[in-house]
Amino acid sequence: MSTNTQTNKAGETPVNRGRHEYQCRICSHPKREEIEQGFVTWVSPAQIARKYSFSRDGIYRHAHALGLLEKRRRNVRAALERIM
Repeated sequence: MSTNTQTNKAGETPVNRGRHEYQCRICSHPKREEIEQGFVTWVSPAQIARKYSFSRDGIYRHAHALGLLEKRRRNVRAALERIM
């Protein structure tokens, strides 16, 4: 398997990170880190999509390709602090 291919635990089709980065508008966006940080800290993907003119599906595709969903799950504490 190529080093550019990211595997996942769910047995889903691996993502070729190089291909993803080439085709992804979020990867080339000047505020990519801000977008990713928002996703990881439980900002609504729909809200992120509206703010940066992406589709909600595009946000999830990007997050899946880069492993941000797992980071988001681990970051539940930040979400709970926002609620409290």
